[in-house]
Amino acid sequence: MRKLLLIAIFLAAIFPERIFAANFVPEQKILPVSQIKAGASGYMLTVLQGMKPSRIPIKIVSVVPQKPANNISDLILIRLLNHTLLARGMSGSPVYVGGKLIGAVSSGWELSDHSLAYVTPIESMCKIFDDENLANESGFANHAGVFTISGINNRHVIEKLERSLGIEFVSGLSSGARGFLQPENYAFKPGDSLAALLVWGDVEISSTGVVTATSSDGKFLAFGHPFLQHGSANYPAARAFIHETVKSTSFPFKLSSPIAISGTITHDKKSGLGGQVGYYAASIPNELVFKNLDNGTRENFQFRVIADEFLSANLLEGVYSGLIESAWDRKGAGTMSVNLRIDAKGVENGWARRDVFFSDENISANCFKQASQIIKAFLTQPFYSAMPVAFRVEVEATQNPQVLIIEDITQGLVPVDRAERLRREACGRMMTALAKEYEKDISAEQAEKIFRGTIDFQHGAVGAVGAEKEDVLLMDPTVSNKTVPLILSREENVSGTHGATIGRLGKELLFYLES
Repeated sequence: MRKLLLIAIFLAAIFPERIFAANFVPEQKILPVSQIKAGASGYMLTVLQGMKPSRIPIKIVSVVPQKPANNISDLILIRLLNHTLLARGMSGSPVYVGGKLIGAVSSGWELSDHSLAYVTPIESMCKIFDDENLANESGFANHAGVFTISGINNRHVIEKLERSLGIEFVSGLSSGARGFLQPENYAFKPGDSLAALLVWGDVEISSTGVVTATSSDGKFLAFGHPFLQHGSANYPAARAFIHETVKSTSFPFKLSSPIAISGTITHDKKSGLGGQVGYYAASIPNELVFKNLDNGTRENFQFRVIADEFLSANLLEGVYSGLIESAWDRKGAGTMSVNLRIDAKGVENGWARRDVFFSDENISANCFKQASQIIKAFLTQPFYSAMPVAFRVEVEATQNPQVLIIEDITQGLVPVDRAERLRREACGRMMTALAKEYEKDISAEQAEKIFRGTIDFQHGAVGAVGAEKEDVLLMDPTVSNKTVPLILSREENVSGTHGATIGRLGKELLFYLES
């Protein structure tokens, strides 16, 4: 046993990369954190401008122990030399000592010494692909990631997205890609800038970091800290172009734009990201057509979102709401017609719904709420065969109030022994809108009820939709119920419907309820 232990120690000293690499075997030689000494010199690879990584000299300051209860291993503290400052977007930058990879830059501190940085040890990152090993991973909450959003400028919508995703967008970084991102055949190299994408197209939500290590089978490691820390992931990984590394008192940052999609991020854990080149994640195409009926303009937006049943719903709610508010470019009263179409596997000819909304405060902020709930229901439904493959939203907007005006409601009550005679009449005037009227009654003991519901489509109410529905439960054979619907129209292109259901409880069920 003693001889076997000595052999294991000898192998760990000579071939550390083979000992620590569980499911990821880096092409680069590695140096474990146990062999790192304070004062040692090395270098970091990262792109400061353009696409070519620069070699930045560093010095090891210390190895900082971590408590076992934190489920993270020791972190390495380094200092960047030659007046280089740590910047957001450097996360994942590989650090070498003696020509061997020791880990990835993962974090720093705001409003502090920006030459100091934490490094996640490479042996912890090599465990990212081990789906059973979630403990003993390095990671640090104060990471140096860059979350950017482009194509949406509404601060209220951005803040809502931040809350739903649990992230914070860096203000002023709206450098999206030029055109629609396309897949490419490119193998990442250590030091390359990498963008993890959530939404791309006319709207873009992403985070920029750096590739740390690669393997001979096309896998790669990046960031040195989590993106969203969802464990199993399905995010597109794109090469990124660095326009400039911007100095800042708070925290310097890289201004970047994705170029083309090179692979997929499949693991998102405490110690970083893991992915595969040459494999392209499934995504959901989206289109928004916005028509301003007041000035006759039309705008078209196209984008893709990651295929994630829960995350996609939050993303789509924010993106569609933001685009509608940007296209409307005003706050205040108005009417919007929202036409939602969903194409899905197993749904022949797709599924469509049309709603009309009016608000006297801020119509653009409220018109998409109902469509958002429908989209969320489709994405989270348990029947895989009907998963959505595309969403299309068409919005028609006008400042004119198009509403249903209720002109008169009368109600009379006449006591007759223990019963009541109820008569209710409603009269309304329908403008261009969508209106629904519901009537629900439970009648018993010689009750008499007359329901008169009137939908009146006035001249000019083109495209209006009106519906009446009455549900009546008869609790006694002596009950009298009369339904008198009336639909009036002075326009041709309208839709008016009336429906009524009248029924009674069976004797057995009634006995059970009364016992």
